[in-house]
Amino acid sequence: MARQQKTPFWLHLGSFLVRIGLGIAFFWNGNDLLTPPLAISRLESRLGNLVDIGLVTPSTVHQVFQLIGHIEVAAGLLLIIGLFTRPAAISLAGLLAIYLLRTGAHNLFEVKDAALLGAALALALSGSGFVSLDGFLANWGLVKRMASPAPRWLALFGPTLLRLGLAVVFFWSGVHMMADPRAFIQELSQMQFIPNQPPFNQVDVLALVMWTGIAHVLAGTLLVLGFLTKPVAVIVCIFIGVLMTRLGVFTLPMVKDLALVGAALSLAAAGPGALALDNAVRQLAGKVRKRRGPGRSAPGAVPG
Repeated sequence: MARQQKTPFWLHLGSFLVRIGLGIAFFWNGNDLLTPPLAISRLESRLGNLVDIGLVTPSTVHQVFQLIGHIEVAAGLLLIIGLFTRPAAISLAGLLAIYLLRTGAHNLFEVKDAALLGAALALALSGSGFVSLDGFLANWGLVKRMASPAPRWLALFGPTLLRLGLAVVFFWSGVHMMADPRAFIQELSQMQFIPNQPPFNQVDVLALVMWTGIAHVLAGTLLVLGFLTKPVAVIVCIFIGVLMTRLGVFTLPMVKDLALVGAALSLAAAGPGALALDNAVRQLAGKVRKRRGPGRSAPGAVPG
């Protein structure tokens, strides 16, 4: 009974949403790495970068990416079905951490890896959530440790990691939109996101990108602070959904956004987690209600 109280409904739901989004994203990305010659043509710059920094040698680079592809496919599939969720999440977090530590994050595609790292660590903390084989096997007395939830105080840091990961993506992209809006517009035009015809003239699009950048920075700041987390998460989810609908869901640049959607939905369901202003505001509101007491109820109300 005590263990059931440690992990409430909303945290199970949040874990489930992150698990599905992260699993689909890595399964698709790993499958892309294993699909020649498309994978080689898309990843030439990244292959060269890894060789330059000494992470792999020219003779083993393709074998290394084949290995990474198999790990991502296997781990992604395990996350989708909810089997050995924690080991799968930890293996993906390890791959992301090694890549980020050795190469850094120089563009939005790589910055998203930081958010995925936060999502993988959050999943390792919170467990598989609903509708998982881990939970099914735990009911039969098997892999109980894999399916058992973390203590509530520790599990609450899962949403915190999701929140900070999303904040990095939106703050980074917002700053770059405002710093060089014309370059951002050119990039969007190349992706055919902005039609080159009226009423989308250059002045209107420039203003739109500037305001979008401001909104991104504001959203990132609110996520860092953990203030108005649930409404911001809903807005973030809608924004990412529009981008994915416009640019295509299952493409290499956008497939990572599936995991970001899962993270945003998880925050909308589970809340900000630990170290958030929302928690302080909630506690303050509770103290105010206690001070008012039942005697301040509306006229004609019957005390409960």
